[in-house]
Amino acid sequence: MATENRVREKFSFLLNLRNELDFNLADEIHELKKHRQFTATIRDGIRLVVDLRRGRVDVLLELFPWVSDHFAPPSASAEFEQMMRRLIEQGSPKQPLLIADDDTPVNGLRPLIAASALGDDEIVLDIRDVQGGDSTQNFLNSVMGISGVPNG
Repeated sequence: MATENRVREKFSFLLNLRNELDFNLADEIHELKKHRQFTATIRDGIRLVVDLRRGRVDVLLELFPWVSDHFAPPSASAEFEQMMRRLIEQGSPKQPLLIADDDTPVNGLRPLIAASALGDDEIVLDIRDVQGGDSTQNFLNSVMGISGVPNG
């Protein structure tokens, strides 16, 4: 490509070095120029600001793909891991929350089964303390192992 066919335009701007922000920017600009990254950074920066002002994030995700991980909702496995960690921290419950009258959270936990979903049948649970063992901890360790979530 011949250089006489290129069309270039030069833009300039001033920084007030008495302003701390501008002073720090000047230092960054010197570093960028030293590594021949100044023009590309200006292009990317202007593209990014224009895109964001238009309410879009395409350029942001193009330049920084890892940012999408910070905006993604937590996955079911992350939610499951948090729930299991809460259960382990709480220790053995005296009465497990398996069934409730409705779907209203109790002690921050949503019931696993709503009584209304089971019909009119009477539900009888026989809950006993286990002597000489920690069945709850064994159960939680098993579930954590199956799910691949490290415990401890």
